[in-house]
Amino acid sequence: MTPQNKGARLGAEAEEVLREYFQEAGYFVVRGVPYIHDDSAISDIDLWLYLRPSPFARLRGIVDAKRTNRPRAAERIVWTLGLRDILGVDQAIVATTDNRPSVAEFGRKHGVLVLDGEFQQRLLRRFPQRALSRLADEELCAAKGGVPDSWKACAAKAKERLLLKLEFDGCNAWLADVGFFAQAYIGERDSVAGPTAARLFYLMIAYFLIGLDFVAAELAVEPEEPRIRALADGFRFGSGGRERVDRMLRQVGQLVAAYLPSASGVIARVSVDAERQLASVPAEVLAQYFGGADRIRSLFRLAIEFEKAAYLRSFKHPSELDIQLQGTISVFLDYFGIDRSLFFREPTGAQATGAGPEAPKQLTLAKGKDNSPPALDSAENE
Repeated sequence: MTPQNKGARLGAEAEEVLREYFQEAGYFVVRGVPYIHDDSAISDIDLWLYLRPSPFARLRGIVDAKRTNRPRAAERIVWTLGLRDILGVDQAIVATTDNRPSVAEFGRKHGVLVLDGEFQQRLLRRFPQRALSRLADEELCAAKGGVPDSWKACAAKAKERLLLKLEFDGCNAWLADVGFFAQAYIGERDSVAGPTAARLFYLMIAYFLIGLDFVAAELAVEPEEPRIRALADGFRFGSGGRERVDRMLRQVGQLVAAYLPSASGVIARVSVDAERQLASVPAEVLAQYFGGADRIRSLFRLAIEFEKAAYLRSFKHPSELDIQLQGTISVFLDYFGIDRSLFFREPTGAQATGAGPEAPKQLTLAKGKDNSPPALDSAENE
């Protein structure tokens, strides 16, 4: 193994362990979120964090995780601080192998939490066994025979939206991804790619629910009927609402009138066709289901459950999921006009077992004096 490959492997292992830690603390966590600006890759967010501390508040954070012999911790603090401000998130955290108190003090002075090398070592001793029950990010699309590049591209784009598209436009894009992978699963159910299609289907639902939960914070004080109307408008018209759609139609009409003065009939037909297409969107199906008081409070919890299902090493087919998750899936199927019995039919042949990839070899780590992983103290869990 080359030094570069070894460093990448250690970095991935550190990120997975940190993901376990933050998930245990109640966060929704996503690894390797790309930050793209103007079609150019700026950076990867090692861990993206999301928390619902109350019905009215949402907390987002980013973690820079480096496990190298030359940690350059102060530089990483400055970089992460800049990303926090650019992305408008609430928390900035740097995980480093550097144990110098001056580094932690530098981070604290600038509002960046530093998780030092000793802390990471305790995490590595705490989580190795538990991590084996879950796929690593690198394993998600590692089906035998591979998966289509279009699936990988779709999943990467979906991750990207988490940074800057927690709004109705983002929700509607994730909704399209849900429909894409629902059809992919039906088509590939009995092939080696079937479980991967289902996993990505679960993951797109999780992202959709996180986006909707973020939007729902602004609707928490609304009575149920106005909240349902607001959700339906968002699913139908996007983040700008009806006003943005009308403005776009006016602009199209003005362009046509400027260059084709005799085409007034075309303008009228475009408006009528647009109205017909918007009216055909079954937005009320989703709005009625998710707009209820109980369900809108459960969006965050459901997102965590769907994310777990996506990464569970012992894969569960849709028909094997918890009944509440199946109910949520059914609403999406109704939205897309997909027959429920067709989707929930169990696969035949080799894919009927639904086995996940082979578990990776466990890391060899130092144990505590009693030969067991030492627990973290209470300060580390705060």
